[in-house]
Amino acid sequence: IFFIFYVIGASGEDSLKLIRQANAWHWWFHQRHGAGPHLILACDKNKFLSNETLQQVACRLVEYINKNKKMPGRYEMIATQIRFVRPIKGAKAGLVTYQNITTWQIDYPLV
Repeated sequence: IFFIFYVIGASGEDSLKLIRQANAWHWWFHQRHGAGPHLILACDKNKFLSNETLQQVACRLVEYINKNKKMPGRYEMIATQIRFVRPIKGAKAGLVTYQNITTWQIDYPLV
């Protein structure tokens, strides 16, 4: 059985809560060098996710970011497994450090 879904944190507090509730093998997505929502992709522990699948999820986050502002441009999106994401102690909710990222350049509007 393959199980996959994603949730998006609407605020720093929401994103921090999602990170804390996620499992180590779940995937975390964010826009590099920018404030904005975190996306958590939950999936089965032993399920391999292709780079294409991960990139499609990153595109969904770009669409979410642009649902109201519709700002064309290039977005650098990053992803890593939750086990490589750490909230920064004492910092504003939602600020994290991360390692072992995969990056994509995604042009919006999506083609």
